[in-house]
Parts: sequence; C-alpha cells; structure tokens
Amino acid sequence: MKITSEKFLRIKENKIKAFISHGDKQFIETFEFLYKYYTLKHLTGKAPIILVFDAIYVKKLVMPAWKLANYCNLSRTTLFNYRNEIIENFDTCLEENLINSQIATTKEG
Repeated sequence: MKITSEKFLRIKENKIKAFISHGDKQFIETFEFLYKYYTLKHLTGKAPIILVFDAIYVKKLVMPAWKLANYCNLSRTTLFNYRNEIIENFDTCLEENLINSQIATTKEG
C-alpha cells in the first residue's frame, strides 16, 4: 500500500532503521538483500533507487524531501516513489519470508 504522506513515510523508515540497528535478524538480512538488489538494478541501468536506499538506510541522512531529492539528483516525485518502493519491498520480503526461503532453496539445489 502506497504511503501518501511524507510524515508517514519517515515514520515507517525510522521503524525499519530501528529494527536494523537493534539487530533484528530478519530486517538485517532483508536490508542486505535489498542493498544487493538495488545495486544490481543501478549497475544494469534499470533505476538509481540505490541512491535513495543508501542516503536513508546507510548514511542515515535526515533532511527535508526537497533537499534529499536534490542530494540524490532526483525529482521529489521520483524520490517519493522510490521511498515507497523500498518500504513495500521491505514489507514484502518480511511478510513472505522471501530471504529465508531463498536460502533454503539454495541449500537444497
């Protein structure tokens, strides 16, 4: 579900960062998976979403949306869409337990 408010986006991002910094294994594994996934998307020319992921979740920059968009060299609309995509991907990976099932498939095959 797309978040339509800057305030609620930031709240959700802060919750994700808190789980990661508190050492929640599932969040850390999901973070690592998404980092690799977004890096691959960037390297293959699909989307520069890694710039947003890196700014928010790695560098933990806290700035107004317009400034973050400028930092990432994106429009505010694109920034907003990427932030929503990152949150949705975190939720999907966690809800569907995609990371652990991927590891299990790798071990079996």
